[in-house]
Amino acid sequence: MGDDIKHIETSLAEVKETLKGVVDALERLARLEERHMNTARSLERAFTAITKLETRIADLEKKSPIQSLASGWVINTVWLVVGGSMALVVKSAWGG
Repeated sequence: MGDDIKHIETSLAEVKETLKGVVDALERLARLEERHMNTARSLERAFTAITKLETRIADLEKKSPIQSLASGWVINTVWLVVGGSMALVVKSAWGG
């Protein structure tokens, strides 16, 4: 009977030691899961920001030809005004 009690005590000690290992593993798993969730949230924020930037770039790319055309018109109008002014100056200088 004494051997049986020692065997039970030994088995209980082994079970306690195993449970300590399980508890440690569960704590590590919980920390890893928390880190994973933080990383997932960070990635979601980054992808949301990237999507917004892609939309803005697409809008700018759509507007770019129109802006180029409008700036060309402005430059041509400025040259027309400068040319007209020069023509008036020359005409005035020649007594016209």
